[in-house]
Amino acid sequence: MSKLNVLENKSLLLKQVVKCEIHNISIYEFDRKLQLFIQRLQTMNADLFGPLVTHMKGTTFNEKGEVKADYEIFVQANNYLDFKDEFIVMDMFRFDHCICLRFEDHPKYFDLAHQKLQVYLYEHDLDSSGSVITVLMEESEAMIKADIFIPIVGVGYEVS
Repeated sequence: MSKLNVLENKSLLLKQVVKCEIHNISIYEFDRKLQLFIQRLQTMNADLFGPLVTHMKGTTFNEKGEVKADYEIFVQANNYLDFKDEFIVMDMFRFDHCICLRFEDHPKYFDLAHQKLQVYLYEHDLDSSGSVITVLMEESEAMIKADIFIPIVGVGYEVS
């Protein structure tokens, strides 16, 4: 088991971005929507590079008490402009002023990384908007390798 070290004032810069926005869905529906996005890009011959990036922008409860969330999914593609009619495309997208940690371990411990970041926010009297950015570099039944970013409120994140 590796130690979870939190780093401050980190940035995440994405280039040649294809972005898919998903609004007001059950957190249990997210994986299916993510797979549909990836499959669509594959059928359109996306020349992808870099890791998959997800941005969970926050959660709400509907009138039935169900948890709903808003997400953004980011991929980087050499031919990103080919997708401008179907998705949002950007030359660059940036998250600034974040706390961050790298997680490399069994998936059953992945929630500990999120908990560590929440404790860090509390102990250092930092505020976040509730959004979480996950940069997924590797995923299998035995291992997840990911960087997790949380933008700090008061400083925010910038979109370029």
